[in-house]
Amino acid sequence: MRDLVLRLRVPLAFWAVYLVIRLALGGFGDVRLGPDDLTRLAQIDALLDGQGWWDLTLYRLGVDGVAMHWTRHIDALFLVFGGGIEAVRPITLVVLPLLLAL
Repeated sequence: MRDLVLRLRVPLAFWAVYLVIRLALGGFGDVRLGPDDLTRLAQIDALLDGQGWWDLTLYRLGVDGVAMHWTRHIDALFLVFGGGIEAVRPITLVVLPLLLAL
């Protein structure tokens, strides 16, 4: 356990500093979305609309769609927590990247 704490002290310190700065700037209510975030949300929206799990083509982009190279592991959060895009957006856009940094 001590080895795990020593190994994670830098990522945890980064995470703590990020949370303090984020809360000082007004919390997590105003999340800015970039192109990758919007593309991820479009992929998740297609999944919730009934597109197959293994079909990673985004038919909203381009004439014949665009085959995406992203994995569906992050999309699984929407299936686990439910509630649609608005309910899980803060988790996937703020919390999950911090957890991946660990």
